[in-house]
Amino acid sequence: MKASYRWLCALVPGLDASPREIAERLTRAGIEVEGIAEHGVGAGVVVAEVRAMEPHPTRPKLRLVTVDRGGGATQQLVCGAPNVPDPGGLVVLASVGTFVPGLGLTLDRREIGGIVSEGMLCSERELGLVAADPLAVALGRPNREQVITTRASAATTLQTLELTNGDTLSRLLKQGAEKVVAEKPVANRELVTQLYAKALSRKPTGSELKLADELLGRKVEKETVEDLLWALAMHPEFQLIY
Repeated sequence: MKASYRWLCALVPGLDASPREIAERLTRAGIEVEGIAEHGVGAGVVVAEVRAMEPHPTRPKLRLVTVDRGGGATQQLVCGAPNVPDPGGLVVLASVGTFVPGLGLTLDRREIGGIVSEGMLCSERELGLVAADPLAVALGRPNREQVITTRASAATTLQTLELTNGDTLSRLLKQGAEKVVAEKPVANRELVTQLYAKALSRKPTGSELKLADELLGRKVEKETVEDLLWALAMHPEFQLIY
């Protein structure tokens, strides 16, 4: 069975112990605790109200969403989600510096298509609050735990990758790698910076630049460029932007 920590504290008034301490006490008493699961979101996540939406000036699949995060403080974000509610609706906003467990990354200030975006509108899956089968998500099936769901008619990047089984994408990436090599590319680090700017609308971080430089090696070849293009296409940010 599963027992809530808050429920145990309400059941035993005056209980002054952490979840791990309670687990150890129960185990010593002969009731083995198999595991402790933590739920909830970080301090950088708040409920915000949508104030306005407008198309992104240079990215047709994206929108600019203005939200009120409380106290009259508004901010604008670049968003690619198809189910953002109309003005007056509520959304979950993760601010810069918040770790998003479902994506495995910490949000920072980004410029997407010339527009600065500080934060992200998150779903339950991105916040790690619900389990979702990857294939079901790729095919557009909503989580059963969601109260309101939508299924967009246009395929997302992730859906396209799943449905094509990689054949079309593989051919396009090979062609792209051949083109990069044929154009006699510049130094490795400058090439990596150019590819990140085209794919993710940002410069690579120090660690990303180092890893990509090592991947390309001393001599830029089609196979190594193709590997780098695959890594960029699989990047969570690429799927969010496109």
